[in-house]
Amino acid sequence: MLNRRDVIYTYDGSFEGLMSAIFDCYYSHDYPYDICNEGNMQTVLLCDYIGTSADREKAGRVMNSIFAKISSEAFYHIYCAYLSETKGREMKIFDFLHTGYKFGASVTNRMNLDSVWRLINTAKTVASEAHLYRGFIRFKKLENGIYYSEIEPKGRVLPLISHHFCERFSSMPFMIHDLNHAECLVYNGNSVEIRETDSVPLLKYAEDEQAFQEMWREFYNTITIKERRNEKCRMSLLPKRYWRCMTEFN
Repeated sequence: MLNRRDVIYTYDGSFEGLMSAIFDCYYSHDYPYDICNEGNMQTVLLCDYIGTSADREKAGRVMNSIFAKISSEAFYHIYCAYLSETKGREMKIFDFLHTGYKFGASVTNRMNLDSVWRLINTAKTVASEAHLYRGFIRFKKLENGIYYSEIEPKGRVLPLISHHFCERFSSMPFMIHDLNHAECLVYNGNSVEIRETDSVPLLKYAEDEQAFQEMWREFYNTITIKERRNEKCRMSLLPKRYWRCMTEFN
């Protein structure tokens, strides 16, 4: 049984760190006032602070318990909510887990519960954005043969789209640069990793890249039926914030 306390657990911002903090909460039987990233922590009066370190064993035990006692679907929702980077997502995850351990696999269907609705609603925003980026990403060929793309997502979608593009372009080295979160998905044809980046690299495109971009724009304009243009519908299906990184709109 957990006891509600005016205590705030802090972690390093990583998913492993968050899972470790949740382990420490349960180990101490604490239902905390908050769990927050130590990088953007704000002081709250009359609350004690407990710092936690990322621990692979602790994190592994929490993750294994989610799969065993709740479901893989619940884990997916939790991970998507973490990637959303929305304010208060840590306690949404904690509240959902506390409910999930009580109801088991059926918890994802209990949308009448606030803890479930808040978590799944947050997770869906990231999952939906990742789904859109699977179709909206546009690659440009660099002179070294690597294909490069820029995106500006609200959530950290790279972990969710990684498998799709590695499977689709299994023999093609590519990079997907998330400008908003300063990280880049790098695939060399064999292995994939997500690296932190400081700035936009100096890019040198292949000689024929400009010609391919022009052909793509010409194709886009050619298949357009001017009499059926519906800007409101287009912006609904393809929000304007995606346009800057899409070849056909440049």
